[in-house]
Order: sequence, then C-alpha cells, then structure tokens
Amino acid sequence: MKKALPLITLFLSTILVSCGPSADKLPATPADVASVLALIEGKKFNVQKAGLESPLASENVSVQWIDAATATGFEKDAADALQKFTVEFVNATNMVVNDGDDRFEGTYGVDNNMDDYDKYEGIKIRLTYVDPDMNMGAEPMEMTFTYPVRGAENNKLLLQFPRSINRQPVVGLLVVAN
Repeated sequence: MKKALPLITLFLSTILVSCGPSADKLPATPADVASVLALIEGKKFNVQKAGLESPLASENVSVQWIDAATATGFEKDAADALQKFTVEFVNATNMVVNDGDDRFEGTYGVDNNMDDYDKYEGIKIRLTYVDPDMNMGAEPMEMTFTYPVRGAENNKLLLQFPRSINRQPVVGLLVVAN
C-alpha cells in the first residue's frame, strides 16, 4: 500500500489541478502594443467576470475569481460594479465607456510607457474622457484612467482596474460583446 500511495496522490493531484480554477485559461500576456491595438479596435468588450490578482510578484498572473452570488462587502460591490462596465473601441482613437448608468465618450491610447503614477510595467490602455462628477470649480475635468493589460488574446482582455481590495488589484476578464 505504501508503494501505491505516491501514485494515488499524483493521480488525485492531477485531477484536482485540471478541474480547479486554473482550468480557466487566462489570456496570455500581450507581446506588444500593436497586438493589443489590433485586438481591440472596432470592438465592444464587457466584463465577463471579476477577480483579485495575487499581490505576489510573478511572471504568471494568478487570479482568484469573485463569486458574485456568495461574495459580500467590498468584493460584492466590485463584482456588481464591473458587471455593468463596457468599453467600445470605436476606431483607432475614439471609445465609449458605459459604467452602470453613466456613458462617457472620449479617446484611448495603448502604450507601454511608464509615467509617475504607473506601478506596473507593461502594456496599458489609457481611457480619457470628461467626467461631470469630477470638476474644478464649475468646469468638469478631463480624466485619464489607466488599465494595465495583464492578458490579451482570442477576443479576451484581462485588465487590471484602478482599484484594489485588501492590497490585491481588482481585475476583470473582458470578452467581445455579441
């Protein structure tokens, strides 16, 4: 029996790994800015699911998906909010964001530049639009929101959103809307 135990353990481990959360294959890290631009231009994406990225630095992105049916507190709020988020990349520069009941038209850019506020090196999508809720005096301000692209392929985007919960970045798996 002692000789069979390692084989049984290996067999059960293989089953658990192949059936577990890692079976959801995440989109690969994009190779370059041009591949992300080619993927998104002219398409509308909506959030399929939201999750928390592991705060441990690693080459491979590890995500714990939020189950909206059982989540509570901040996790439920984040999952509910992201289910209402869509972004349409109308052409090479223009986009439309729908965030709940709010609709914003603006521009976007894709780059791999690091600025003073970036914490993540790599490819980023930057959405710029006038947000009437943010104003300086009586004039609404133009805001730019940066979304690091953690994965992009097969009409899927894994974006890191500009929020975190318990120091874990919130990510969303976006898919092309039908």
